Amino acid sequence: MAAFEQAWEAPSFWRELCPELSVSQDACVVNDASFPVDEEQLRREVRFLKQEGYGHLPEVIPPDEVNRMALAVQRTAEATGFPVFALLYDEFWLALARLSCVVEELLGEEFSVLPDVWAWLLQPSGEHAGWKPHRDRRSGTVLADGTPRCLSLWLPLTDATPLNGCIYVLPASLDARYHSYGKPGEEATVSYQDIRAVPAEAGAVLFWSSQLLHWGGRSSERAIQPRMSVAFEVQVQSMKPLAKPLLPVREVPAFEVRLALVARQLLQYQHMVDVPPALSQQCRKWMQALPGKRSFFSVLKKLGGS
Repeated sequence: MAAFEQAWEAPSFWRELCPELSVSQDACVVNDASFPVDEEQLRREVRFLKQEGYGHLPEVIPPDEVNRMALAVQRTAEATGFPVFALLYDEFWLALARLSCVVEELLGEEFSVLPDVWAWLLQPSGEHAGWKPHRDRRSGTVLADGTPRCLSLWLPLTDATPLNGCIYVLPASLDARYHSYGKPGEEATVSYQDIRAVPAEAGAVLFWSSQLLHWGGRSSERAIQPRMSVAFEVQVQSMKPLAKPLLPVREVPAFEVRLALVARQLLQYQHMVDVPPALSQQCRKWMQALPGKRSFFSVLKKLGGS
């Protein structure tokens, strides 16, 4: 399997795996117009975001683009066992770039992309579930009026329902620990009646404050389709970086950067996903010195990281 993993560092491998999508070698600026959204609905969601810590904008990403991203998640999961490799394809970063005006409205100022990305594929089975209840960040990311300084963006690529594992949240207005942060393990004290399911159709955009308590549900054999989704995390530029490197908003990162980010996430979440030792070792190599390319740390330095 190690030889196969080494082949994954070649853009040509991913182009052949999913020829319907693109894999750029070098970084490229995105000049495409932002996705259109209903302005009144966006203003309403900004208000709800401050009050409840999360929001939902339906029908933002066109179906043809969503379908291509779903295809990438499916094929990378089949080929590698890890759908997060779908983030190597340009289309995910193009979609994020075209969401920039929406996200800037939600945050109230300019922002950057954090190096925290992930993708999920939950099959219709009681054996598959999203991540357990957690807060993405536990302190310092929400202003007194409820305005978030850091957001998680969750893009469903298939309809996310209670039967295939949609997102569940504890609204900020019902969470006594939303601003006081609490301690790990205290989340179990919430009232069941305060929990809210957040189903979302393919092409929607879900977003929540990094201090919101949330989790993915468990899928069921009753589900009519898998739950596929991808997530990004962003922060305002005026705040000290929560992680490095911060990435430009309207840019598709170079392939070596995307591969290094995927490797970073696989290593970071080894306690949540079973990463084989051989792949774990390969991820460390991708993070430090991709064959024939600049080291990842030189890339970080160029991007302003350390």
